[in-house]
Amino acid sequence: LQCIVGDYERAERFYHRAIAALGNYGKNKPLEFTRSDNKVTTIPYDKARKYVIENFETFETERLPDGRYASKYPTGTAIRNCTLAEERVEWGEWCRMSHTNPRKNNSVFNLWLNKLTARGCW
Repeated sequence: LQCIVGDYERAERFYHRAIAALGNYGKNKPLEFTRSDNKVTTIPYDKARKYVIENFETFETERLPDGRYASKYPTGTAIRNCTLAEERVEWGEWCRMSHTNPRKNNSVFNLWLNKLTARGCW
């Protein structure tokens, strides 16, 4: 998805929508997809959800500073999953946050977060 679109923020929103849609889909119903050759492929619900989540986690890992889709700003998911590392009065609304990624050998990335705007930078 991220390779086709090229807009990583948009790709992240698509992943969130797909995960939400699979969460609301009937768990006993298989998912049907029409392939490019017009054949219908049926995938069990649990398998489809697993693949979407796996792809999203890989995508999020690659959005970190040393990944293929890195950017100068952390993703919304990275911000939600980080913990407070340090906060000082002289920094005002800014604080230093820490993001640990278990998928990359528990690598730790630090970011600056503006508490008023909820925007950050690596």
